[in-house]
Amino acid sequence: MTHFRGRLRAAIRSALEAESASFGGLTVLKSWGQDVDDKALPAAGVFTPSEPSRLSSTDDLYRETVLVIQLKREGGDDLEDLLDDDSDRIDGIVIGVLAEFPGEIIDSFHLANTTLEIEGAGAKRIGKLMMDFRVFRMTKEGQSE
Repeated sequence: MTHFRGRLRAAIRSALEAESASFGGLTVLKSWGQDVDDKALPAAGVFTPSEPSRLSSTDDLYRETVLVIQLKREGGDDLEDLLDDDSDRIDGIVIGVLAEFPGEIIDSFHLANTTLEIEGAGAKRIGKLMMDFRVFRMTKEGQSE
């Protein structure tokens, strides 16, 4: 059985791929280990970089999975507006997946932070959108599921 975080990343990637056309032909990467060629933009990656937990009872852990969606795209003067539109689409996609996530008891989830970065000037600028979601669930201590 694939770990919860792996299933979560796969479900979000699949949902983003299904909506690729609404982003103007989005490339969804499984791994973002290096710089993405500008020709592949817009491109997105899905990450679960950390999962803090705390003891809730003598043998229950309350887990907080950090889910990050990163999107890069090229644009001009309207780049920030394009990234804002992208963030609205991503928010709806992720919340929809989390609300219907199969086989898991997710206590709650929310968008925690949205960050935009724009590099370059003039006609060719690259924008990066980072969206951090939090997914909360309860497990037994010593068991990730």
